[in-house]
Amino acid sequence: MAKEKLSGECRECAYGSRCLGGCSNTRLTMDGSVYGENRYCVYNRKMSEMKEHYAAETDREKLFRTGDALIRAGYYQEGAVALSRLLELMPESVEARLIRAYAEYRCENYEKCLSDNEKILENDPANLDALDGSATALYAMGERERAVERMKRAAAIPGSRQEEMRHNLRQMERAAVH
Repeated sequence: MAKEKLSGECRECAYGSRCLGGCSNTRLTMDGSVYGENRYCVYNRKMSEMKEHYAAETDREKLFRTGDALIRAGYYQEGAVALSRLLELMPESVEARLIRAYAEYRCENYEKCLSDNEKILENDPANLDALDGSATALYAMGERERAVERMKRAAAIPGSRQEEMRHNLRQMERAAVH
């Protein structure tokens, strides 16, 4: 059993890789599949309520501040929910997308992290944070060669973080050999 095999909220849950959707018998009985969503999970219910709450929110600054503060406090999935609503209102917000990508990475939702970073790279192919974030997500997804190529692009960009990107590249290349 792996988090990636779960469905619904359980697949995206920050705790999905640890709890694996809770009791498989409950999921089988209630959803017809051991991979089904556990709608009786307290955290699942909390996240559903949070999504409903933010769906009504239109204050962009409040959504950004809330999402950012939650993520900084380690509540990655909760912060991602607030930023998702903000991105519905402001899909062009690079800052919100980068922060949400980081939160999705921390929740082990690597595909979502990659998607957010690639949306940024479509408009700004030299965005260092998006190159770094996408390389890290690719690496976590097991796509080592693509990750190294992406990190090479990041390491080639001059600036204050160039040495950091070169270090990350060396780490990826070293790990890819072993």
